[in-house]
Amino acid sequence: MTTTVVGTVGLEEIRAHLSEARRRNIHRLPGVTDLRGAASETVTVRDLLSMARLAWDTIGETTAPRAVVVGSRRHFEWARTFAGLVAGWMPIGVFTDIDEAWRWLEHRAARRVAEPEQRVAARRA
Repeated sequence: MTTTVVGTVGLEEIRAHLSEARRRNIHRLPGVTDLRGAASETVTVRDLLSMARLAWDTIGETTAPRAVVVGSRRHFEWARTFAGLVAGWMPIGVFTDIDEAWRWLEHRAARRVAEPEQRVAARRA
């Protein structure tokens, strides 16, 4: 699943998107968020904290991994900061190359499938 952001997006648009993702259980599917078309606005740490809180308040549970693709150093820094804020419940990788993002997601998905098998094998031993 790919989400593409174009132009300026405010908290209300983010809230609407997250609410729809929660309603349709899309937050449980790994995917790519492509921010390369997002407008370069100034984002503060307070804004990032608000977005993290909004995401938790809207979704309220652990999500599948998301790969975020950015087109500028500034967006990369913002995305990495956000990823750190939500690391405990929303695994996010930040990339400048969309193919690299998809490879990361595929690797994460393969690990998620293998982990239950490894736990079962460990219990048997």
